[in-house]
Amino acid sequence: MNSKSLARNITSMIIFNITIIVAVISIHELGHVLGGKLIGCNEAKVVIFDSSQEGPYTEMVCSNTNNQNIAYLSSLATTTLFGLFFLTFEEKSQKNMFFIILGLGILLAGLDIVAVSGLEIMKYVFIFFGFGIVLFGEILVGLAYANHQ
Repeated sequence: MNSKSLARNITSMIIFNITIIVAVISIHELGHVLGGKLIGCNEAKVVIFDSSQEGPYTEMVCSNTNNQNIAYLSSLATTTLFGLFFLTFEEKSQKNMFFIILGLGILLAGLDIVAVSGLEIMKYVFIFFGFGIVLFGEILVGLAYANHQ
């Protein structure tokens, strides 16, 4: 493999990962909205970028806040379902995308799980396991891609 094709492969992997991260963040936030709809929230807004905030967030107006854990946990369920679709593809590298998406979903749910459980340590558990699954998926995708060429 020459240096030009190596640089091209690295560039395509970076662009590919950025695309997946933006998609998973969007689906994560939309998951909150879907969960909110289940508990009776009428007004909802997903904000992917706001220069006055630290990161993406969801705003909802809910009359029933008793079951708001559904809105928190639905983000993890939504990203997991999105990842499961990748298991239906034929190529091994595409199937292995499931692990990257699952890991990112778990990683993003780290803050949500604190609101549900009340335990700050859970954030770090989710971040640790999410990052580990992402890394595992990246290795599998890279190996499948390298073996396919």
